Amino acid sequence: MAELKEPVLTFFDQIPCEDGADPGLRVVDLPPPLPEVGDDFDWDLRDYEGFRDFMLGELQARFPERQRWTSADMELVLIEILATALDHLSDMADRAVAESSLLTARRPRSVYHWLRLLGMDFDGQEPPWLAAGNRDRSHDMERDRKRGPSTIRQQRRMVSLTDYGEALSQHPLVFRVRARRQWQGSWSVVWAAVMLWQNIRLDDSLPPGMPEQLQNNVVAFHRGHGLYLDPDWQASSTPRDLLTGYVDSYRAVGQEVLLQDVVHVAINISLCVRIRPDYFQSEMRHEVMRALGRGPGGFFEPGRLTFGQGIPASDIFEQLMNLEGVDHVRLVAFYRVDQPGRQLVSTLPIEDHELAICDNDRRNPARGTIDRTLTGGRTG
Repeated sequence: MAELKEPVLTFFDQIPCEDGADPGLRVVDLPPPLPEVGDDFDWDLRDYEGFRDFMLGELQARFPERQRWTSADMELVLIEILATALDHLSDMADRAVAESSLLTARRPRSVYHWLRLLGMDFDGQEPPWLAAGNRDRSHDMERDRKRGPSTIRQQRRMVSLTDYGEALSQHPLVFRVRARRQWQGSWSVVWAAVMLWQNIRLDDSLPPGMPEQLQNNVVAFHRGHGLYLDPDWQASSTPRDLLTGYVDSYRAVGQEVLLQDVVHVAINISLCVRIRPDYFQSEMRHEVMRALGRGPGGFFEPGRLTFGQGIPASDIFEQLMNLEGVDHVRLVAFYRVDQPGRQLVSTLPIEDHELAICDNDRRNPARGTIDRTLTGGRTG
């Protein structure tokens, strides 16, 4: 390394000193100052060799009088130490930048957090590939990495009436939903009428005899949506408790949402059917009841009619006239049980929160009945 020159002392006899010592001046001939360090660093350098070669070139340019450098020189030792440190820092910077994007992230934990940020859930549990050292599941991580961005298009809020209907219908306990908005004078309230599994009511305790698969689906749904209110299948929890927590997590701030049970509107039907001569009345009686019943393909089959769907009398005619063997249909009575004063209407009005039913159970006539009279055809 460069050595400083010996200092030169100069004394002055004509200058008196108070302590009697001879005055003198100590002079050191310093080497020229090093040039200022400019911003000429190559910021594209990323590895040990690049850093080392760049610093060696700078060293030779600043000390051109030095013709030979060896690995034992202190300058080269420092350069190699700095190049090693810079190489490690460069690798750390590259890794940090890579983790800041889902596309380039390498650590499973970073991929998991990115997917959760995009809205992807894993049914309330951590994915198997998140475990440390679980390299045999890396293909599953790559699959979720590609699938994750599509979750950003999923609906995760309730604003419109359609939003409330679609979001609530995803709950395993909900069979059907109809939402309506009602103005209260100062603000609007969203009423959501729901039909639940096996027609249980909102304020009934959850039946302990529910299928185990349904219970597991409810728990997985709540945990997957961040609703960690696990149902109490013994007594205390009600469907209203579970659905209210779900709605409160997704509804718009300040929007009041009230849940209500679906209102079943019982229908009474009385009709006369004339059978074609080549058909037996006994067989057609069964076919007429099947066409208007609750079984598969029946007019009042559960799920066929929706909330607020009015029933035109022409639909009854069409349902029966499609039967082979029916010659003529005459409707004698067609009305809502709660409106007995209107015995025959062209269309039964059904409100948004109502659902038409007709169980035709003589033991429970409050849920609708069907009276039919068959004429013509063959007896037997």
